[in-house]
Amino acid sequence: MNSQDPVFSIDKLIAEPEADPKALHGQATKLTRRKILLAAMECFASKGYQKTTIREIAAKAGMTLGAVYHHFEGKKELLIAVTRSRQVNSLEILRRAVSEREDFFNALRQTLKSQFKMLAEDPILRGVTREYFSMAMVDPEVNRIHTQTDTEYRDFAEAELGRRLPNLSPERRSLLIRMFFVAIEGLMTGLVVDSPLAVRPEETLDAAVDAFQSTVERWQA
Repeated sequence: MNSQDPVFSIDKLIAEPEADPKALHGQATKLTRRKILLAAMECFASKGYQKTTIREIAAKAGMTLGAVYHHFEGKKELLIAVTRSRQVNSLEILRRAVSEREDFFNALRQTLKSQFKMLAEDPILRGVTREYFSMAMVDPEVNRIHTQTDTEYRDFAEAELGRRLPNLSPERRSLLIRMFFVAIEGLMTGLVVDSPLAVRPEETLDAAVDAFQSTVERWQA
């Protein structure tokens, strides 16, 4: 792996904003929240969101029920907190990778490959993602978070392509980016539900990026 290639980990994906290193209470709070979030991820992945109780999450974290409720209102807030942290940090990793590379498409390819590799290999992350997708279809609040994330990724990609490829019309740029991210989301969904169509996600991802790049280059000519 190139030294510049993005590296994903659970710690990176659920990392919350840094607490003031001089504030012991802030550090303790951050560590406690992280412990609860990791416990919630394990429970959601193994039992499913609907069947998991806050009491089970507290037991997994080695805490009292009151301690969990002190930091989170309920299991929906936990699912959103885990998911939103992962989404924000994943996008930030992509931003850094793109800023460090001249080739936008290579940065996109390597970042998504690293993310999909972790998703394929980590049953907890895969299970939490599956539960999040399921809830996004039926719960308006979770769906709003999902829509917000889609918009953030799309806006970032549009701005970056617009800066690098000014000859590509905004309409075509927007259409291509929507098509690409629909394909990526479909691949991610297939991966978390163990679809046979996602048996080699890295190959499908390569093909999606290749198609995206070739169409962009053809349309800007």
